[in-house]
Amino acid sequence: NAYNTSTGIWTCPVSGKYHINSLFRTSATTGVLGGACQSLIAKNGLYKSSYYMDIENAGFTHIPNGGSSVLLGLKAGDQISMIFSNSLGTSVTMANQSNSGSDYRAYTYLEIYRIGN
Repeated sequence: NAYNTSTGIWTCPVSGKYHINSLFRTSATTGVLGGACQSLIAKNGLYKSSYYMDIENAGFTHIPNGGSSVLLGLKAGDQISMIFSNSLGTSVTMANQSNSGSDYRAYTYLEIYRIGN
C-alpha cells in the first residue's frame, strides 16, 4: 500500500537502504531528429538519478528505451517518484503496457527493493 497509483509516488514505509531501478520504453519505432527525453528518479522531489536520450538519427528503427538505478538511504515517509520528460518538446509517448502474443514484459516500471538498515 506504499505506492499511490493516482500520483505515481511511492512512500517509504520503513527506514533503511533501498535499491531503486527505473525503466522506460517509448512507443516510437522511428526517430524524430532532435527529439530528446529523460527519465528521472526523484526523492522528495529532488533528482537522484537520471537517463537522458538524444535522438540524432531520424532514420533509426529501434524502440527507444532506457533507465537508471540508484542506492538511497530513506527514512519512513520519504517519497520516491519516476519522472519522464520530453525535454525538447517533441512528441514521445510511453509504450503500451498491454500484452501482445507471448510478450508479457512490463515496458515502463519503477522497482524498489529494501536491501538493509
